[in-house]
Amino acid sequence: MIIDLKGTDMMLQDALLKASEYDTIILDSKTYYEKIEVSIPNLTIEGRDGSCIAFDATNQAIIPALMGGDGIKTFGTTGSATFRVLEGANGFICKNVKFLNYFKRTFGDHGQAVAFKSEISDLYMENCSFISMQDTLYIDYGTNNKIVNCYIEGDIDFIFGSADCYFINCEIKAINSFKNAYFTAPDTYEYNKIGFVFDNCRFIASAGVHAKLGRAWYPSGARVTVNPLLTVRNSQFIGDVDPTLIQMHVGDPERHICRLDNCLLNGSLIK
Repeated sequence: MIIDLKGTDMMLQDALLKASEYDTIILDSKTYYEKIEVSIPNLTIEGRDGSCIAFDATNQAIIPALMGGDGIKTFGTTGSATFRVLEGANGFICKNVKFLNYFKRTFGDHGQAVAFKSEISDLYMENCSFISMQDTLYIDYGTNNKIVNCYIEGDIDFIFGSADCYFINCEIKAINSFKNAYFTAPDTYEYNKIGFVFDNCRFIASAGVHAKLGRAWYPSGARVTVNPLLTVRNSQFIGDVDPTLIQMHVGDPERHICRLDNCLLNGSLIK
């Protein structure tokens, strides 16, 4: 079934209540100010020019009463996500949609603000944008995930998670930050084989930003079960970029592996 929202006042959440496995939802050319969770396997969401899903939340923000909050509990990192694909909803496909967490950092505020989180295998995203600051794109769990022809923007650890995932023909931009920027923070599960693989991508540090390729993440409680893996091939680093994967914390294990193959730093081949 195709559920087309063009010219309607239907929210995406309402469309999801009508949808079943293998259905397609087509968004209108507008911004949907919603916080979305998808639990339907093999669902497809397609956007038109201008289709955007947006919300404003950080890990430290208190959950409002309208969303079941008690005035004390905060969203947490996962809960801050504008859009979340839940475990079990394998095979999710999305094309031509912007995912935005429009939290804006102020000096001294280090809130994590996820725009998109996936907890599945067989994710396929094409011609999408993921925009936030810290922790923009959270690819957690799963294998055979693909992010194709997409734009990803943030400042701190803004592509992170434990999944195996291919990033193909993507533009990845580190924006102005009060700290150094870090493009990635993989915490690859030990039973996954590839971690994050970037092929034919462009890593860009915006003016005034010093960006490192990433920080290996060993979450507390999982330090012995993760082996962060990162591969970049046939790609370009543009601006003030250090294409290395470093430890996130002093005393972390040193099992992480970073491979660069046929990559350019400001036009020069990295040897």
